Amino acid sequence: MNRIALLLCLLLPVEFLFAQTSEPSILDEDQTMMYRYEAAGGFFLHSAGWGLSYRKGKHVTGYSKKFFEIEFATMKNSKEIKVTNRNYENSKPFVFGKLNFFMLLRGGVGMQKTLFGRGRHNGVEIRYLYSGGVDAGFTKPVYLEIIKPDQLPQAEAYDPNKHDVNNIFGRAAFTYGLDKMKLYPGAYGKFALSFEYGSTSTDIKTIETGIFADVFVRDVPIMAYIENRNYFINLYVALTWGGKW
Repeated sequence: MNRIALLLCLLLPVEFLFAQTSEPSILDEDQTMMYRYEAAGGFFLHSAGWGLSYRKGKHVTGYSKKFFEIEFATMKNSKEIKVTNRNYENSKPFVFGKLNFFMLLRGGVGMQKTLFGRGRHNGVEIRYLYSGGVDAGFTKPVYLEIIKPDQLPQAEAYDPNKHDVNNIFGRAAFTYGLDKMKLYPGAYGKFALSFEYGSTSTDIKTIETGIFADVFVRDVPIMAYIENRNYFINLYVALTWGGKW
């Protein structure tokens, strides 16, 4: 219910903005020069992780532009909780029950349309956008340092049938298991509002907030002991910087 409420809060302003403006008046008092191309990159936080993004766009009218984007994102399960082995003072924190790290690459195209222009006084330009494309998801096994009798802890891939909180010393280096990554193909869709506040007409600084959904061809095994799924729906907020020409 909390996620639904947040989604409604996100979408309601869009209806208000559409009701308050019409396209012919959007750019009547906007900057005297329109730049045809723009590119920007940045980072974002979402309700299950973080990511990096790059987007390049081209105006098709004074009010809209097409763009392509590429993104990298991490994805966690909401049930992840860090614990430590209290039998050892110098033990390392780890997520008990986590089978795999999950990361993904997105590549897609979209449209962005202006709702309110910046005007001649360096105001805030408000846009909405939607995009979609393909996902390449990757799982990497979680390696933990396992306690052995009369030995130093040894790195092993987590196995819920062999390992429990008593024989786990802590997390192992992330580099373990890179040669055992698996591919999960999928697709994504996104909708967002974007607020541009750059200090000059060629400067891009934006805050973007929206929702995206990723769907994969099969369930992604992130955690043991719970049911994993093949889709993820998350809210996000992004900061980007770039330029126009």
